[in-house]
Amino acid sequence: MTVTTHATGEQVNLASVLNGKLEAPLHQSEMGLDTAASATGQAVRWDEFSTRHNNAGTIKQQMFNKSSTANPSPTANSNGTAVTNNPPTNYTALMTLGVNLVFGGTFGGSETITCTKTVTYSDGTTATLTKTATATGTVTLNTTDFLSLVKDGVYITQNSWQTQSNIANSTVTVTVNRYGFYM
Repeated sequence: MTVTTHATGEQVNLASVLNGKLEAPLHQSEMGLDTAASATGQAVRWDEFSTRHNNAGTIKQQMFNKSSTANPSPTANSNGTAVTNNPPTNYTALMTLGVNLVFGGTFGGSETITCTKTVTYSDGTTATLTKTATATGTVTLNTTDFLSLVKDGVYITQNSWQTQSNIANSTVTVTVNRYGFYM
């Protein structure tokens, strides 16, 4: 707060001075808001709050609906290029609600395609889920699959998908369709 100095012997109406202080606008530096909040119990500025919350105080959410191709590598038993899903700016987490793996193209006689989903958590750890196919069709992740990727006390910051074939030069295609929320 601003410090007011009075002359010795000057009479001051304490209630008036106090009310003046209470009614005066507060400055960021007076409230410790001149730097970003970084410790427990510090006040958060509006610009920091508004990046993660709506005006009503609710957490920002945005739906996503993505479809990407995650084809196997031409080399047998080697993962193809990873397809990743990250939250956009001002969002920190992903909540995937549904996934379909669409296996297309032509399978070789004894070909098996392995599709691996890797999730990265906010604490830097990862978990994986693997699905396989030996013919064209759609594999839908179920509740048990999603529960195997849940970890208490953290949130998911990235989803990644990679596929591989047990034969070289596979002509199988894998499309990963998924939807959910950025939070």
